[in-house]
Amino acid sequence: MDDRSHEIELLPALPAQWQDGSIEGLHVRGDAVLEMRWKAGKIVSLKVDPQSDGAIRLIPPPGQAVLASSPRQGDWQAREKTVQSA
Repeated sequence: MDDRSHEIELLPALPAQWQDGSIEGLHVRGDAVLEMRWKAGKIVSLKVDPQSDGAIRLIPPPGQAVLASSPRQGDWQAREKTVQSA
């Protein structure tokens, strides 16, 4: 993860040996916890669990997109977002 302020770049430098994998409980700036699974170097699932109000910008790997969500009145509209291949 490359974590700049409240921007989170997902899988910025994935080693060739880790083409399939997952992370759980990764605390990032912006006060959120991430869970993510990837297969063949592409993200197949992503869960963002915000711990407070605020915006977090997720930057997916090239060729992928993240469905956006933002907090509303202290609660998130959706806690789990799926990454779709472009």
